[in-house]
Amino acid sequence: MTISLAVLRQSALTLLARRDFSTAELTSRLRQKTTDDSLIQQVIEQLLEKGWLDDHRVAASFVRQRIDRGHGPMRIRQDMRARGFTVEMVEQALEEYEPDWEEVALLAWQRKFSSVPKDDKEKVKHIRFLQYRGFSYDIIRRVLNRV
Repeated sequence: MTISLAVLRQSALTLLARRDFSTAELTSRLRQKTTDDSLIQQVIEQLLEKGWLDDHRVAASFVRQRIDRGHGPMRIRQDMRARGFTVEMVEQALEEYEPDWEEVALLAWQRKFSSVPKDDKEKVKHIRFLQYRGFSYDIIRRVLNRV
């Protein structure tokens, strides 16, 4: 099935009306509509020119949302790479915020757990939770020592 430039652009705008997409994500979505890479590239270039597609804005928003959810730097890096962001974009977005990762981890811990671990088994559970959230063991140790 052949699709026109206008129809493909409208599909892209419909997607962007719901939420921001990275260039890689939008390209992947548009490939579901057509296999014509030159047509997809034209649409992407038009959206970039108009400022409707902005990887820097999407990366900054993504980092801010993940920090607010209590995710650590390792988890954020992994999630962003999975979404098609380059290593440079990921590092730049993380550097812009420079949060106190220990405070982010502490808030995540406080939201999940109401009390300090009673025994080693429970302490391991707390450590695993914070590791899954993307915090280094050094940060986790400092958080658990604070509480």
